[in-house]
Parts: sequence; structure tokens; C-alpha cells
Amino acid sequence: MSAALVAMNATQSSLDSRVTAIETAGVDPTFQSVVKGADETDLGTVFVDVAGLSLAVAANKTYKFRFELICDADATTTGIDVAVAGPTSPVSITYTQHYWTSATAKTERGGTTYDSNTASTASNGTASRIFVVEGVLVNGANAGNLVARAKREAFGAGPHVRRGSNGMAWQLD
Repeated sequence: MSAALVAMNATQSSLDSRVTAIETAGVDPTFQSVVKGADETDLGTVFVDVAGLSLAVAANKTYKFRFELICDADATTTGIDVAVAGPTSPVSITYTQHYWTSATAKTERGGTTYDSNTASTASNGTASRIFVVEGVLVNGANAGNLVARAKREAFGAGPHVRRGSNGMAWQLD
């Protein structure tokens, strides 16, 4: 039997196992999600973990992830920054931060390190908006948690991360 055929059979066997697990348990074992059950207010000026928005990641695995944070602050002059953190020594972390720069405008920026700071000096103020952090983690030898993080810049009160904020991750390999 050729090496290519052996590889195809192994891939098919892996897919069959996943389908069986999904049919049996009713869930995809490569997918996980979390939903924030309570508001969290005034997180401060230093990145902190958003309570309830943490996803387990295994060592030496690759994950696609997306966090949707429902955020507001006391005023449009209060900048809100969102990012992620995770296990030490990842092979790579690459993500996009979609954030609000006024009550009606948003922008995006890319990050390649944990706690990549957008240094946003303005936000959506008191109007709740969804801030998104999404990307790919190629994890290294350390298992742990991938967690959404938030902070504000120097002025105002916030950010406030609201109930219903959520996170999802798919293990790709």
C-alpha cells in the first residue's frame, strides 16, 4: 500500500471518529464555547482577564478563535482596548482586534503578541457595542487557557464587559 493511500486512510479514519463522536454526543469535540453570565464593570487601565471568557487549549495544537465582547464605558473619550492572552511560549499568535473609535465608527488592528495594545483614545461611550478579537493560536508545549482581556486607556471609567459576551475556539489539528 502506498504512503499516500495509508495517509488517506488515516485521515478518513480520523474524520469517521469525529463524525461518530458528534453523532453520539451531539457536539463537535473540536469546538468549545463560553458565554459570560454576568456584567463586569470598570476593568481599569491594565489588561485583565475577562471573567468567564476562557477557553482551554492543549499543548502543540492549533486553534482558530473568536471572542465577542459587549463593551461600553462612561464616555466616548474613554478608549477601550481588547486583546487575548494564553499559555506561555506559543509558536505563534496572530489576531485581529475590531474596536469602536466613536459611537458610530469602528476600526481594526492586528496583533502578534498577547495583550497587543490598540491604544484607543476613544470609544462607543455608553452605547453597548461588540468588540471582536479573532485569530489563530499555534500553541507550543504549554497547555493552558486562551482568555479574552480588556482595559481602558487613561481617562474615564470602564470598560464594562456585559453579560452575553462570548468566546469560541475550534481545534484545527
